[in-house]
Amino acid sequence: MPLGPASFLAVAFVYLLHLEVSGDDRFHSDALEYWQLGELFDRDGHFSLLSYDSPHRGYSLPLFNHGLQGISAASGLGELGLVRLTGALLAATLGVVVLPRLARLLFPSAAIGWGRVLLFNALIFLFWRGHFGFPLSDFPALLAVSVGLIALLRGTTAAFVVAGIGFGLAANLRPAYLPAAIAALTAAALVPPPPRSWRRRGLALTLVLTGALLVSLPQMVINNHVRGTWSPLVPSAREIGLLKLTEGLRSQRYETWVETPDRYPDTKVYYRDPAGQRVLNEEDVSEITSFRQYAGIVLRHPDLMTGSYALHVVNGLDVWYPTPYVRDLEDRTVFLSWIQFTLVFVATARLFLPEARRRLGQISWIGVAVFVSPCLSAVPGGVEPRFFLPAHILVYMLVCFGPAAVHSYRAVGRRARAAIACAYVTVIALALTASVAARSQAEYSRTVLSAASHLIAHDTVEMLSSVSAGRQHRLSSDGRLRNS
Repeated sequence: MPLGPASFLAVAFVYLLHLEVSGDDRFHSDALEYWQLGELFDRDGHFSLLSYDSPHRGYSLPLFNHGLQGISAASGLGELGLVRLTGALLAATLGVVVLPRLARLLFPSAAIGWGRVLLFNALIFLFWRGHFGFPLSDFPALLAVSVGLIALLRGTTAAFVVAGIGFGLAANLRPAYLPAAIAALTAAALVPPPPRSWRRRGLALTLVLTGALLVSLPQMVINNHVRGTWSPLVPSAREIGLLKLTEGLRSQRYETWVETPDRYPDTKVYYRDPAGQRVLNEEDVSEITSFRQYAGIVLRHPDLMTGSYALHVVNGLDVWYPTPYVRDLEDRTVFLSWIQFTLVFVATARLFLPEARRRLGQISWIGVAVFVSPCLSAVPGGVEPRFFLPAHILVYMLVCFGPAAVHSYRAVGRRARAAIACAYVTVIALALTASVAARSQAEYSRTVLSAASHLIAHDTVEMLSSVSAGRQHRLSSDGRLRNS
């Protein structure tokens, strides 16, 4: 068997084995919500696009889950097992097929052998393996935006349409990827592949926009049917955005855990943001109600907000758990944080050290900017490391596919090497200090949440409770999924 297919099967098998051995017997929190939303497409035993009416989630992932539910019912395969198989195939597709190809387009001279590809997959497995066992939108959105960016960088007529589909789908899966879609449209208009005539720019922009509208058409039809608007966006994106800004001022990060009433009082833990809380106290506000209000707060408190954003970035790059749903909050180690911050330092050095940068070839800075643009919108909000996925993947690309670090280090003078060593010690010390300090700011309650979050939760529960009692994919009273 060729090495490529063998690597794909090996990665998929490792994930599937891990998920089967250590996987949960149920879905939790937003994963459970995404799965149940798939049932909204079922009206009296028949598929109906217009019966989907969630204001908080785009149609695409619930529609995919609806398809999985149909396969499960028709084949007798267990729902949990089917989701795990899908997650294992998704991990292999990303790690073996898509992301190495994207790395080649971003860094044309990168060394992408199969040993490096397997190392790349090992890093994804180390930090993110548990995410692939749940029907969540993070990695499907990453796949969509990666395929869209590959097509955008190739720049053929058909590829521009595919790019629009990829970025439009990513924005529907996760509204946080809307900045990437906007950046892609801008890139298509300003810097299309040669020849860069105005006609070529206009054609590229039109084709990308057409692709984005095509994949957004179901959302537009749903929005028009339910709310009388042809908007392609998820309806409550603005409200959720304002909620995230409020959470971002009150907390520097949060985690979700498996609910155990005898051990933890709620399903989330927030880590307070002292700088952000001070801003709220000085402004005497409890909730962000408009983007204009937030912009005014930032302008009036530039020093405090800069410190708050710095904490958010550190926390976004600091993965404490390889799963989105944590069973033991104490099951974390500073050693893992040290590995991550070292990877970030090495990746950054490869972009800034001239010799290392030259070995990467003519870097597609436009592509890099488009790829990491969703992370910018994550900085002001409530932070989970998965919101910084593109930045993490970019770091892994630079570490695994870049030139040997020792060669780049030796290529500079003795003084430069000493400066790099001092910079490494300083950066790691500051980052680990911030990481340890964040853990001391834990708050085990929902007091950091605004009233808007409770309204969103209430709307979701009310909507899901309206699903027909005769649905094929049932949940038992304790939330367990059938796995027969």
